[in-house]
Amino acid sequence: MPFNGHSYLLCLDYKLYLATIQYQADHGLGKAYTGMLLHVEGLHSEGYLSDADYELYKAKYSIGLAEGHKSPTVIYKEQTRAAECKVQNKHFGEVLAHWSTLKEKSKLYHLKDAAKHPKIKNAKLLLELGKQEAERVALES
Repeated sequence: MPFNGHSYLLCLDYKLYLATIQYQADHGLGKAYTGMLLHVEGLHSEGYLSDADYELYKAKYSIGLAEGHKSPTVIYKEQTRAAECKVQNKHFGEVLAHWSTLKEKSKLYHLKDAAKHPKIKNAKLLLELGKQEAERVALES
């Protein structure tokens, strides 16, 4: 008999079943993705999943039935990239917030990192800030 320890059989009472079906209908999801998405949401809200893992799983299990004309792999890659961009944007936003307290070596590191992600909003702002600071230093010299 194969190992099935990674799967769960849920026996829902009437109210939980109706709420789950309503969630499924509202989000246009299949039965399995509805269960997985609700599970991921619960684990994240209880602190068992990091924000990065949450974003990846949320992207994976938010693929609606209407998006079925695209390959699941293509949709997953698109959503994974979007989640990674969101995490990077948040990171660059934090760098921007602490910019004035950073050492020059740290600033250069973050500017090089931002240059690798020119399409991310906060990376663009960081590059512009670095450019302005370089011009200011050049004028003072």
